[in-house]
Amino acid sequence: LLKGVIGVSGPYDVEQLGRATLVGGLPMVIPAFGPDASVWREASPEHHLKKARKVPPFLLAWADGDPELLRRDGPRLARALERRGHPVSTFQTSFDDHFSVITDFGGVDNPLAARVLELIRASAR
Repeated sequence: LLKGVIGVSGPYDVEQLGRATLVGGLPMVIPAFGPDASVWREASPEHHLKKARKVPPFLLAWADGDPELLRRDGPRLARALERRGHPVSTFQTSFDDHFSVITDFGGVDNPLAARVLELIRASAR
């Protein structure tokens, strides 16, 4: 049973990413999902929200230094979840880039790690 979803700096709109040649979308999308844009759409979580009755709590986080497309995808998915009444919280880290948001995760007093632990503790109840 899935108790929660923690997404960090994710490309949640795979279809948009595949079309975003300026940020190198195709070289990332095609190896993972192939060249068919309809498959990209199916791989995007928002596409499945219309059918979902119950969705576990989401924590969507991104870094100030993420590429713009990723900084937009987190809030966009959060709004889609909220519109459908699903539980979601967001967190934007400051002064991180796409890699340090993960590599610094285990650091002492990391605020993102604290939020992740809150979600884990809440889901264990």
